[in-house]
Amino acid sequence: MTATPIPRTLSQVSSGIRSVSTILTPPVRRIPVRTVAQSFDEATVAAALRREHRRRGQSFVVCPKIADIDPMQARLAAIVPDLAATKVHGKMPIRDIEDAMVNFAEGKTDVLLATNIIESGLDLPRANTMIVWRPEMFGLAQLHQLRGRVGRSGTRAYAYFMSDPETRETESSMARLQVLCEANGPGAGLEISQRDLDLRGGGDPLSERQSGHLKALGPGLYRHLLERAMSSDRGQPNFAQERPQLRLDLSRVFPKQYIQNDAVRLEMYVRIAKCRSEPELEEIEDELEERFGKLPVQSENLIATARLELDCCRLGILQIDAGPDAVAAVLRERPLISKPKMRKTRYPLLWKDGRVIYRRPSAPAERLAAVRELVDVLECCSG
Repeated sequence: MTATPIPRTLSQVSSGIRSVSTILTPPVRRIPVRTVAQSFDEATVAAALRREHRRRGQSFVVCPKIADIDPMQARLAAIVPDLAATKVHGKMPIRDIEDAMVNFAEGKTDVLLATNIIESGLDLPRANTMIVWRPEMFGLAQLHQLRGRVGRSGTRAYAYFMSDPETRETESSMARLQVLCEANGPGAGLEISQRDLDLRGGGDPLSERQSGHLKALGPGLYRHLLERAMSSDRGQPNFAQERPQLRLDLSRVFPKQYIQNDAVRLEMYVRIAKCRSEPELEEIEDELEERFGKLPVQSENLIATARLELDCCRLGILQIDAGPDAVAAVLRERPLISKPKMRKTRYPLLWKDGRVIYRRPSAPAERLAAVRELVDVLECCSG
């Protein structure tokens, strides 16, 4: 994906409604744009514009509103009177816009003062400095598109996002600028759009709204319902709907001594809960051992239980209760257990009160092994 998708489109991609392909290889000799977020400072602006002029380049100065252009033009005339500037905005006559753009493209002016009318479609290799006034007035995708107007050659480009020092920045605007400063390399559009989705929400794909949270259901519940519907349409087992309950009377946690950071520990719990295949679970297990060392017993129990949940979902097992004398399982459908197969089991297996009973005595340390034996037996019988 070479451009930045709007959150609603990306939400549809992550839900499986749309497909996506990414192009992460930048053009030859393309250099990341150096991004700076700060309050407006006349000395910094003058130094940036003059540096670009000295290396025979050109600059953009972008304002959020047409009403901001004339005051900014007067400001630039005061701090860099030696540079020629021209202005462009959407309410100018088409002929004037065309003349201003042609003059700038031919290098007759040093600075193009414009609104976000320039955010797409321009390819001017000599323009490699951009100053955006009051960036909090733009969306994250808009700022990324604006930044893409510079750095389109092998020359180092600079993008300055300068807020009004007399206006207090909001938490959301600071978060947007932080994303831009962190993700400034070629191919960062998808990463930025994912952060934009987190900040703004995915909107409603069934209406004309392009952004904003689903107020009626909430994005979490909406995504859950959407995944259920799509899994059913594809004929796949719905893990979210049929997540089995395993009552094993075992400690299944990440001890604080093993993962000390609370946020990281919670993240690992969530990632394990979202696993839908054995390879995903193995990848997380390998990552845990590489980052934190050998898994303690409680964490091994957690991983083993997650594996059992995957198998239970696949076999239609809704619930498992394990005790010292037996293991009982509740299935979505009664299994066809033939007597020859029952004779092959190590311990007695019977159907009673809608449950499969596996009379296998086990101590707490053997509880997982007993449950695994029952799951393997049911898989053999279902085959």
